[in-house]
Amino acid sequence: MEWNRVYVSDALAGVARLPDASVQCCVTSPPYFRQRDYGIAGQWGQESSPEEYIGNLVALFREIRRVLKDSGTVWLVLGDSYASNNRGGRVEPWHDLEIYGQPVGLYDGIKRKDLLGIPWMVALALRNDGWFLRQDIVWFKTNPMPESVKDRCTRSHEYIFMFSKTAQYYYDHLAIATPLSKGARKRMEQSLESQKGSNRVYGKKNGPMKAAFTTSVFKQDAHGRRHQGFNLRWDEAMEQGVFKVANRKSVWPIATAMSKEQHFASYPKAIPELCIKASTREGDTVIDPFTGTGQTLLVASVLGRKYMGFDLNPKYVGIANRRLKELEGIFYRGE
Repeated sequence: MEWNRVYVSDALAGVARLPDASVQCCVTSPPYFRQRDYGIAGQWGQESSPEEYIGNLVALFREIRRVLKDSGTVWLVLGDSYASNNRGGRVEPWHDLEIYGQPVGLYDGIKRKDLLGIPWMVALALRNDGWFLRQDIVWFKTNPMPESVKDRCTRSHEYIFMFSKTAQYYYDHLAIATPLSKGARKRMEQSLESQKGSNRVYGKKNGPMKAAFTTSVFKQDAHGRRHQGFNLRWDEAMEQGVFKVANRKSVWPIATAMSKEQHFASYPKAIPELCIKASTREGDTVIDPFTGTGQTLLVASVLGRKYMGFDLNPKYVGIANRRLKELEGIFYRGE
């Protein structure tokens, strides 16, 4: 198989063909449990129970762990659903007496109207299988779909889980840092000499920042050789402007994106952009085993990463490859 291609393949079968430790980052969003029928034989998301769905994902991610470098990470986007949705005028199969042989609406403690909790069930299952569950990120949809429910809030978020293969991995927090607020910048730039003292305590200086851009540096230098390593790192951080930005928070306010490519579950480009920037360098490899119309791979290409994707639906693979060729064709003509 060649990089910078999308293949018609089952996710597990596709990843199984990759060599060991050949991938730096995986950003993906598998079909959510029982939310959409794509009409393709062998499709994921149509399993007969939550347990079967989770088991399939655990098997897939076990294979992803094999192909992932020790410095690599995985970003998994998952949404949830309720156990009482009667889509299409029918009761969903996880309530079906013929499947479970149990009272309608009950299966392993799941009752009608229960939130299934699939994202966290998957995350904990992957952790139990050996992954380091490093973070749960809330994708706050700033333009959520309206819901007609009257007995709960409208859902406006999904989860993005970050996993690592090892305890130590590559992560560039500055690549996705956010600008400091005006108030924080003002405090950081404040000089000790300009502080006039507190109105509440006579002679007390205002705040603990100690003028990060001025006298704080000299304060660190005063510690001597025992702190020399810290002093050097402090000076480097000052030169790089580290103190002018803030570490990105774990809630990402991002609007949903309308797809023009006949795919109803495409996430916005901002999500894979943040994941790829934080987890890879230029020239690194990125995979998406549930490519869809290629959103993750388009971002990887723009950022100068090598990529590979898999999808069972030949129509989506065709769309993804066309979009990638159009995008990269523009770049090639400009060289």
